[in-house]
Amino acid sequence: MMKEYEVVEEASWFGKTGLDDATERDLLHYIRREYGESVFDEDGLKADELEYLGVFETDDEPTRFSNIPTSDDEPVYAYAMPYGDSIYLGRGDKSPPK
Repeated sequence: MMKEYEVVEEASWFGKTGLDDATERDLLHYIRREYGESVFDEDGLKADELEYLGVFETDDEPTRFSNIPTSDDEPVYAYAMPYGDSIYLGRGDKSPPK
C-alpha cells in the first residue's frame, strides 16, 4: 500500500479543486480502497478518469464533487467536504444538488 503513495499521477483536475495536493491524491487513494483496487491494477481507477464537477453547497458546507466512472448508467460520486479542521472524504451516498 505504501508503494501506491509513491506513484505521482497526472490529471487535468489536479490543482483546480481548491483542495491541497495531498487531499486531492488522498481522494483517489480512498476511492481505490473502497473498491479494493490499486493504482497498479490495470483496470483500477486512474486519476485522469475521475471527472471533477465543482463545488456545491450541501448541508451548508462547500462540498467538492467528482464523478466516478462506472460500467453502468448509475452515477457514483466522490466528495470532499469540511469536517471540523479536516476534510471528510466519501463516495456514493451524496450527490451534487441539481
